[in-house]
Amino acid sequence: MTQAGTQNRRILKQIDDLIEGRSGKDVNYYQINGRALNKMPIRDLLHWKTVYTNLVLGEQGQIFGKVTFE
Repeated sequence: MTQAGTQNRRILKQIDDLIEGRSGKDVNYYQINGRALNKMPIRDLLHWKTVYTNLVLGEQGQIFGKVTFE
């Protein structure tokens, strides 16, 4: 497994973990004591899941088309 392959798999796992951990009442922006946190919208997470799924499948030689998540 290449270093890039390892990194792409790690990123895909993190994206999947973020998607699984989201609730329907998720807030996209928080600010507490002057510190702010922005969350990525689900549409953007699904876009990046598509990108990294295709990268990982391509590395494994398992892609015959493009996988998409919507």
